Amino acid sequence: MLVREVLNKDVIKVRPSTSLAELLDLFKEFHTFPMVPVVDAENRVIGKVSFENFLEVFQPHGADTKHLLKAVSFVDQEEPLSIFGVEITPEMGVLFIVEDLMDRRVITIREDSSLEEAYNLMKMHNLEHLPVVNAENQFVGMLGVFDIVLAIFRERGILK
Repeated sequence: MLVREVLNKDVIKVRPSTSLAELLDLFKEFHTFPMVPVVDAENRVIGKVSFENFLEVFQPHGADTKHLLKAVSFVDQEEPLSIFGVEITPEMGVLFIVEDLMDRRVITIREDSSLEEAYNLMKMHNLEHLPVVNAENQFVGMLGVFDIVLAIFRERGILK
């Protein structure tokens, strides 16, 4: 079975210029913050935004290097920043854009790949979702582990 037979085409995607306020507005109905593909003007996947990227907005500058200091026992380490202690202003909603938040390291899969290839890629990289692209590398949908499980159950007659 191929990825194109199972992928979800009705998914949310954003552009690098999408504001933080717009991004949050897109997800206020979700109970969790999903991984969102970021696409360019040609609909090519150039990054992703996940909950972890969103929280990085609230980290002080330089916090990304603190993980390197954990191995050095004599260096004082600060406690992780709590969102409750951060000053959040209304301006942040328009000043921060997806390009500031997104992770440019994104793994995609072609729609003509097998579900087994997709599952192995997810397993190898500890992912629950993959953006799916066509032969021209344009975004066509998302594939999740649960989509694969459902497809297998349908194929084996457990689901209709």
